[in-house]
Amino acid sequence: MATTTDLSLRNQMIYCVYVRNYGRIGNFKEVKSDLDRIQKLGADIVWLLPIHPIGHFGRKGMLGSPYAVADYYKVNPEYGTMDEFTQLVDAIYDHGMKCMMDMVFNHTAKDSVLMKQHPEWFIQDEHGQPTTLVPEWSDIVDLDFSKTQLWDYLIEVLKYWAMYADGFRCNMACKIPLEFWEKARKEVDMIRPGCIWLAESGEGAFIRRLRKEGKTALSDSELYQVFDMCYDYDLKHAIDEVHSGAFPLEAFSNALQLQESSFPDNYVKLHALEDHSRARAAMLYPEGRALRNMTAFSYFEKGAVLICNGQEKSDVHRPSLFEKDDVNWRHEDMTAFMQQLKRIKEEEIYREGTFEVTALKEEYLYATYTWKEMRRIGIFSVTGKTGVIPTDLPDGTYTNQITRNPVEVCGGLLLFSGEPVIIEYNVK
Repeated sequence: MATTTDLSLRNQMIYCVYVRNYGRIGNFKEVKSDLDRIQKLGADIVWLLPIHPIGHFGRKGMLGSPYAVADYYKVNPEYGTMDEFTQLVDAIYDHGMKCMMDMVFNHTAKDSVLMKQHPEWFIQDEHGQPTTLVPEWSDIVDLDFSKTQLWDYLIEVLKYWAMYADGFRCNMACKIPLEFWEKARKEVDMIRPGCIWLAESGEGAFIRRLRKEGKTALSDSELYQVFDMCYDYDLKHAIDEVHSGAFPLEAFSNALQLQESSFPDNYVKLHALEDHSRARAAMLYPEGRALRNMTAFSYFEKGAVLICNGQEKSDVHRPSLFEKDDVNWRHEDMTAFMQQLKRIKEEEIYREGTFEVTALKEEYLYATYTWKEMRRIGIFSVTGKTGVIPTDLPDGTYTNQITRNPVEVCGGLLLFSGEPVIIEYNVK
């Protein structure tokens, strides 16, 4: 594990911004004007999807994907100037938040500056032409990490942006050699001590397929040797199967519980109900109570929580990566709900406590934190159903920390109203 990982990341919320689709124009100024609201929502870190210029050759859609980077050293002129970017970063700091940049090192646009200067640094096909190992990614070409000169170039890119950003979200980090990341972190730390490193890790089937093909495929355990945080994609298959009815709920709770014994003691997971490559949470959970339950659970899980712009407004539409496709800010507002969840998550027990979770009645997730004489109990329904839940809490009346409403326990049973419950209980 990265020995310098700050465990307070477990208490934090990362807010993801796709600049193009953020406002009417989609630029740095519009994001800057909304920082008051983002900070009040509870954000600790603002993660910007790639802000670099986008390639033209083979681009998808009218505007192209931000993950088809044309020049690592510039900002997308559609978003604004470099001065406007630095003003945004300064304003993020002034609001008491940190800025995280998205770095895309697995590939570049087909007509990138790097491609023009060093075509020999790219994977070659049988005809000696730069290519991608993922045919559907037709707008990019893959970098070849057997070229050590490439390592030096990309590390200089990181060192340049480390003068502005507090951290990096590293796209497809699991496909890049661990030795590169080790060298990169060591050198970046000399520029930005305490830089936050978030790895886009891979789900199990993806890792197994890459390894079968003889390609680099880093597990979470390997990534944690360098990175502070990894995605929760190790849970993705289980939760997808639960949604489809193929797996029982305990398949998900068991996979989540396994993190406590599989990873280093100071591991930090990033828990997300949605991101820019997956369906919106409000689409997955269209019923309001189910959405509130699963949102509350994502905050309650051990690790940081990710909120994507528009998630707080229950937007059901996942904006396109390739077009101007604005967030719909006019759905049900979950701001106050998320603010309360963030206040709860800031307690020390969520950073230091032992986390346990189990599935009950194929409907409820029963999770606890234990630290010293303190306990926190969370109960969440995946569909928002009412029910009677067995618990080891002593009989009595408790306060739901989320709603401040009373919760009754009698004869070892808790009456669950269908709304998520978090109870504070101190052993005397």
